[in-house]
Amino acid sequence: IYGSSIYDEIEKLITFETKEKSKELLGIDKKKITISIGYSGKELHQHKIIINTLFRDSTFTANKEKFTLILPMTHGCSDAYANDVVNLVKGNNATYKLLRKKMTDAEVARLRNATDIILQLSTVDARSASVIESILAGSILISGKWLPYEELRQKQLYFYELENIDASLPNLILQLSENIDEELNKCQNNKLKWVAETWGKVIDNWVAIYDKLSM
Repeated sequence: IYGSSIYDEIEKLITFETKEKSKELLGIDKKKITISIGYSGKELHQHKIIINTLFRDSTFTANKEKFTLILPMTHGCSDAYANDVVNLVKGNNATYKLLRKKMTDAEVARLRNATDIILQLSTVDARSASVIESILAGSILISGKWLPYEELRQKQLYFYELENIDASLPNLILQLSENIDEELNKCQNNKLKWVAETWGKVIDNWVAIYDKLSM
């Protein structure tokens, strides 16, 4: 099992920095509920479909001031695609935070901590490190039932799954927004249920393997 330096950064950060503080440092209104649409600029994250689905819902649109949409497009897309996504958000007069520059591990950790809800509704996915990072930061995960997240289910993590990207998405987000603090508190237990593969936790395993090979 490989370790992750970002997992380490998250573990350190959450001991002294609140979600509200992380939002402020990223230039986000700390009072708003943050919704990250995927974790990269790849079109498989279905940014446009998700944005259109959210703002097709009149109740979500009426309550859009509650939210800031985070668009983490630091890699995986062209400027043209990123601009299309931004223009779609602007067209709905929504508050957003676009991220285009490459981020350090510490900056990624702060982004994860600043994220209240992460939408992982991509067409395909493996065991994404970004999803695990969000879980360790205590974010609320909304994923697609079509994704291979059996390990999350087996560990009985607290997260939500949708059958499709349809009206159920804005309905769920609005429901979560009514009790956001309670929902975030429930997600804190996910950290305990997930054994994080930080370098500090796996290094002994690698040392043992090396020792055996060296004998």
